[in-house]
Amino acid sequence: MAAESWGTPHNGLQISLSASGANVLNVSLRNNSEQDTMLNLGFMLAPGVVTTRAGKDNFVPNKQYQYPEAITLVLVDTSGKSTELELVGPPGVAGTLEPFEVPLPSGATYSIQTPLSKYWDPKTFRRVEKGTVQLSAKFTSKVTGADKNKRYWTGTILSNTVTVKL
Repeated sequence: MAAESWGTPHNGLQISLSASGANVLNVSLRNNSEQDTMLNLGFMLAPGVVTTRAGKDNFVPNKQYQYPEAITLVLVDTSGKSTELELVGPPGVAGTLEPFEVPLPSGATYSIQTPLSKYWDPKTFRRVEKGTVQLSAKFTSKVTGADKNKRYWTGTILSNTVTVKL
């Protein structure tokens, strides 16, 4: 197994990107500081809804309810053009959104697997087309509003670069 490559650390946090095939990406975040930290990766919906029919409650689960929108992908195509891809979110939300919080103790690593097919260019509304591309993961965490009192890690970090053939 090849050694994992990491981006440059910033404020005690590093990010790594690896690919398992053409569509499966693995993003890892590592806390290499001496302090525990909290990451806000995006938002979460309720894991499902309860419907009542004929006096009987029925739980209907959401297939996806965690959206790590703070992780974007930087794509460089064969012509050298760079594009930042964002995670496609839910089409609409009828309810509350909660922060997608991940506690990350000192020395710990959190990994998430995400398909490249769930990312798009928000300027053109297009997904990644076929070809060979260079990809990096970017994690940006800003704290605003009511979250100002939480101890989130803040800043921007960029991962290593991987080549993916689609």
